[in-house]
Amino acid sequence: MSMFQEKIEKKEKIILLLVFILAFTVRFIYILGISRLPLFDFPFADALYNLDWAKQIASGDLWAKAPFFRAPLYPFFLSLLIKVFGEDLYFLRIVQILIASLSCVLICLLARKLFNFKVALLSAIFACFYAPFIFYEAEFQDTFLIIFLDILLVYLLFLAQKKPSLFRFFLSGIILGLSAITRPNILLFAVFIPFWIFFYFRKKISLRSALNFAAFFLLGICLIVLPVILVNYFAGKDFVIISWQGGINFYLGNNPYASGYKVVASGIRTTWEGIYYDGINLANQMSGRELTFSGSQNFWFKQGLNFILKQPFPALKLYLKKIALFLSGYEISENPNIYFFWAQPQNILKPILWKNIFYFPTGILLPLGWLGLFLSFRSWRKFSIVPGFIFVYMLSVIIFFVNTRFRLPIIPLLLIFSAYAIFRIIEEKKVKTKIMIISAGILLILLGNIDLTRQMDPVYKAQLHYLLGNAYLKQRSYQNAEDEFTKSILISKEQARGFTGLGVIRSIQGNNEEAESLLKKALEIDSTEVYAYRYLGDLFIRKNEFSTALQMYKIALSLNPEYGEAYFGAGYVYANLGDLKKAVEMWEKSLVYSPDLPGTRENLERARRMLKESSE
Repeated sequence: MSMFQEKIEKKEKIILLLVFILAFTVRFIYILGISRLPLFDFPFADALYNLDWAKQIASGDLWAKAPFFRAPLYPFFLSLLIKVFGEDLYFLRIVQILIASLSCVLICLLARKLFNFKVALLSAIFACFYAPFIFYEAEFQDTFLIIFLDILLVYLLFLAQKKPSLFRFFLSGIILGLSAITRPNILLFAVFIPFWIFFYFRKKISLRSALNFAAFFLLGICLIVLPVILVNYFAGKDFVIISWQGGINFYLGNNPYASGYKVVASGIRTTWEGIYYDGINLANQMSGRELTFSGSQNFWFKQGLNFILKQPFPALKLYLKKIALFLSGYEISENPNIYFFWAQPQNILKPILWKNIFYFPTGILLPLGWLGLFLSFRSWRKFSIVPGFIFVYMLSVIIFFVNTRFRLPIIPLLLIFSAYAIFRIIEEKKVKTKIMIISAGILLILLGNIDLTRQMDPVYKAQLHYLLGNAYLKQRSYQNAEDEFTKSILISKEQARGFTGLGVIRSIQGNNEEAESLLKKALEIDSTEVYAYRYLGDLFIRKNEFSTALQMYKIALSLNPEYGEAYFGAGYVYANLGDLKKAVEMWEKSLVYSPDLPGTRENLERARRMLKESSE
């Protein structure tokens, strides 16, 4: 190696270190800013689900009681951090952004292999400041882990493409397996790889060598995925590959009411517990028998396929919309909504996230990425694995429904191609060709900034104010909570939880009559508003109407059988009705689902002691 080459390598190592430092610094500043927002300490929706699951694992409840509904790697990873370092949400986010910063380094390394140092540096800078990355990497969701694993996977496969070996394909299989037990849709790419191996290497290696490469790749996947399958089997005597959420998700993305970008289906609530329990109960009801978890998954897959086959034209229209949504620069983010957070004080995303004429950054960089991919088509054999991943992963998202979080794993690759497109325009010497490329880029950017969603419609926006109000409520900042719940109601009277939240505030203030009226109003709007039933139960206890209170708790538990607070209330009712045995049963379940609920252990021990004394 010459002295010149050594200097280049040393320079590149320094650049990679600077990329890591820049990525981490930007993300750390973002966390510092949002740490003063109420939602920082009170995650909700999927983030809360992941945190609760991780805490349950960290407490020693390792063994699954049923096949996994969602892929388990991220909650187990989070539980390990909690076990070692505690439940400091600030620190947990720091660990996540450390891994996310490594993803920016991987993007730089991959871009260097695909193109050159200039493209690598620009794509790394794009990644460091890409607002959706920064936003989701600080959330308690699997996005940062998926991005890291998938970029590493593509990088390893590209190395295997240039210099194939059994070890490189085996290691790639391991990484894909880890990605699959984080989010299973990557398994579609696992199906693609053996075919790619045969077609790409057909003139370079023997058929036997190709079979060996494919076998070692699949072996790597099996070593990771098979233990999860076995856990599912022993937990529920049911054959479930990783998780059984795929079936209901497929139906939610393929039914007569599907929007293409959010959860919509007749008879299924939009909350995670609603999707879980309604998915099970509705499948049992419609099939006329009690289904296993895999049976429920297969049932919903069939329902989604029936929609596609029996209503081909609406299905085709829906899929064209999904493709357009996937290509759009608008950030289709569910809970939490990136644009809602962007509007909050102390949020540094404002300079790097726009929603005016163009949806920046995605409305610019995504179209340029597709342009760069097209411009590099002549060299497709050099990096065929990269567009292969992009298009197969895109398909794996579109068959369900589209949103920013699910689209993000292909964005790192498109950032590389967007950087390539920019340098191609700058360096193109032929004026005519340059004009054509610029014109194509402008056209793609215009098309990429068409918003086909109505995501921030009144009901949705009202829900976001409810969530912010709920965070203030947990902080016991009651006036701020009331203000947000009131905003929710003023924006849309069709959003039941604004009335629920305001009802809780009135209950805390001792205005029981108005609290009851508001909670009943919430149930008039949405008869499945589980929290309204629970708080009505609490109000009826105050009025010594124990039978009515018990009825409210039973309805709440029928909607969410894991609602610890409702079990606690039901236990209190049974104790007052003199049924201590039933009270003990309810409080024991309350401890399972809400172990930190004040008063549960004391009431349980007292009831057990009284039962023992009465039996003696």
